[in-house]
Amino acid sequence: MHKVSWLIVFLIVAGVVAFSASSPKGAMRTLALEGITEIALGGFAFFGCNGKGIWRTGFTGVSIDGDLVSGAVCADFTSSTIVYN
Repeated sequence: MHKVSWLIVFLIVAGVVAFSASSPKGAMRTLALEGITEIALGGFAFFGCNGKGIWRTGFTGVSIDGDLVSGAVCADFTSSTIVYN
């Protein structure tokens, strides 16, 4: 293939990964278990997980104490972690 063809293939694959790299159902479940309510998901959180986690979903919500919180849910095949801003 020509260099342009490889570039096009790379851009398509990178786009698919970026748009599928958030896990709304998993993030909602993790946040609910933490007691966070009024959850609004923000999609893929590129910088939200310090390079860790395959699925990185941004969020805002209300904590158990009634405080507004935001951050990202970072997940891989075995675990999920909440990283707060």
